[in-house]
Amino acid sequence: MVIKKMNSVFHKHSRWLFGAFTVIIIVSFLGFLTPGNFGIGGFGSARDMEVGSVYGKKITYDDLMKQMRALACIGLNADEKMAFEFLAIQGKAEQIGVVVTDAEMMELLRAQFQTNGKYDPAKYREFVESRRKSGFSEEEIFDGFRIVELQQKLGKAIRDSIIVTDSEMQKAYRELNTRFSGKAYTLKPQESKEAIPTEDVKKFFDAHAANYNIDGSISALVIEFPYAAYTEAAKKAEKDPAKVAGKAKELAKNAAEKFSDDVYDSLKTLPVKEQLAAFQKMVAAQKLTVKARKFNFNAGNAGNLSQTDYALLKSAEPVEISLPAMEEKAAVIGFVTDRVAPRPAKFEEVAKQVFKDCKQMRTLLATEAKAKELAENYAKCKDDAARTAFLKQIPVAKSVDFSSTAMENFKNQSTLGFFGAAAGLAPGQAAASGDTLIVLAKREVPTEAATPEALLECRIFVLQQKQYLAQWELQEDIQSHCLYRAPGSDAAK
Repeated sequence: MVIKKMNSVFHKHSRWLFGAFTVIIIVSFLGFLTPGNFGIGGFGSARDMEVGSVYGKKITYDDLMKQMRALACIGLNADEKMAFEFLAIQGKAEQIGVVVTDAEMMELLRAQFQTNGKYDPAKYREFVESRRKSGFSEEEIFDGFRIVELQQKLGKAIRDSIIVTDSEMQKAYRELNTRFSGKAYTLKPQESKEAIPTEDVKKFFDAHAANYNIDGSISALVIEFPYAAYTEAAKKAEKDPAKVAGKAKELAKNAAEKFSDDVYDSLKTLPVKEQLAAFQKMVAAQKLTVKARKFNFNAGNAGNLSQTDYALLKSAEPVEISLPAMEEKAAVIGFVTDRVAPRPAKFEEVAKQVFKDCKQMRTLLATEAKAKELAENYAKCKDDAARTAFLKQIPVAKSVDFSSTAMENFKNQSTLGFFGAAAGLAPGQAAASGDTLIVLAKREVPTEAATPEALLECRIFVLQQKQYLAQWELQEDIQSHCLYRAPGSDAAK
């Protein structure tokens, strides 16, 4: 209830305020810490109820609430789970002595609130006052920024502690620059002419149901604020001709933001069924032109939507008016009139596609099995003549010569599948890689001394490997020492 109220108050300003700066956070990887989901209502008023522990320290629901408020006031509306994850990161930072000093906080704020590349105290004070109107204190603002900065600093401290020795670098050079050469024989598809029983197709559907969905759709009324319409005003405000186009774009965006905010403020207390008529009345009063817009989407294609579509997708109650989307010629906002959520498909709706996919999967598995069988039979050939004769008899769709090193594959992955199978072979051996038979002809260790540039590449590679390993070690450490305890649950004991 508290978070819902905060979100409602915060919505008007936060929808655009934080577009002026970016707070970078490490992607949360601690989801597996939670044995169950928590709902705010489940705790009632027991703010001192223990909900978990971080490195032996009891965590109460009140701790989560304070964490959520601190994050909310800098634009990150965290739920209890995310708040706990941040507390876990803070616990690890405290354990190894990583802190964010007041001096570092001042540098962070100076970097976030700038005008023309310089710290702007007025911009910071304006931000603080806007947050105070939403019920947040300046101390909570500092806490929010400090929480995120501490997460960044912990990651940097772990990365900076990693070193790469010269021997590790030389070993990596040899391994990454060993050349594997040979031939890859892609087999003809092993298609079966037998009909697939309907029951088998249904079983395939049940096993892969998550891949079959009916797209959702959004209908909306959109309004464009063309940049060209603000050119004259931009010329008056900007003396430098080279900056006029950018100024016009800024003015169009500001106009779109203002109208979006006005719509939100005017409609937020109205019942949903009355909002459309009220929106149309506001549009008519300002003589704006609206266009109907409808698009389909699913969980996987959000990144491929237009900027306007994505803005509409992200709009939320109580008033589904979008943030401005900056398209090529105009700033665009939209009012959602209808939203249909994507849903899982029923077998009958996608039966033809499922049958096709099931048949394709069977063909692929049969072809891969054939490649494995050929690799095993190739190993039984006693000499080169027998191996040559064997290769001439296999059902080849195409063959490709390959010659590659691991380092080359990092830069160009066109032969990565071939290389992965060949790397485990000795010359004259063969292995299956999916539907392809890989035959290794040569394995050549580098003989020339490494150039400084090549050694630098290897150092970076080893460093990245170690950093990746350190991330997983951190994850395992937090998993072992930071646990949720759901009310009435023994899951965390």
